[in-house]
Amino acid sequence: MKHFLLDCNNIIHTHKDWKVLFLQSAAGAMNALLNLIEIYNSKYPSYKFQLVFDSPQELLPKLSTISIHWPKNGKDADSVIKTIVEKTIKTSVVSVVSSDSEIQSFSRRFDCSVLSSKEFLALIDKSPVKNKQVSSASNSKQQSPSEKPNRITKKEFSEFKQLFSTNEKL
Repeated sequence: MKHFLLDCNNIIHTHKDWKVLFLQSAAGAMNALLNLIEIYNSKYPSYKFQLVFDSPQELLPKLSTISIHWPKNGKDADSVIKTIVEKTIKTSVVSVVSSDSEIQSFSRRFDCSVLSSKEFLALIDKSPVKNKQVSSASNSKQQSPSEKPNRITKKEFSEFKQLFSTNEKL
């Protein structure tokens, strides 16, 4: 089982659209990240996700394989991530996602694998489920709504007539 420990504000601020959205609505950006993780997790249901946010606690949906942590008592997300890593028994299955070099080096000392926020976004954006949705959307733009035309044009009729007609009378 793979276990991802995410520095969420770091990830949100790496994504160009979410960074702008975060300024308008922190909850909107958080939900965008959560939705993308849900899509990825639906393809890999055995994966576990722990999300750590710096921002004030928001009401987010609870999901079985995704747990959300909020810093308490004046701590920040980095402190929470370090505490989780220290308390984790099997760190070899943990991938810490952060572009913060201090968190990355700390996690490596505990035998965790490390992904930058950019690498993680590239990974979950390439999810087969998402690609399937994108490809079906692009196919629908290329094809007309109906495979068959509503009626034949006069030009097409004359071309067919020339191709398939015989000069013989039956």
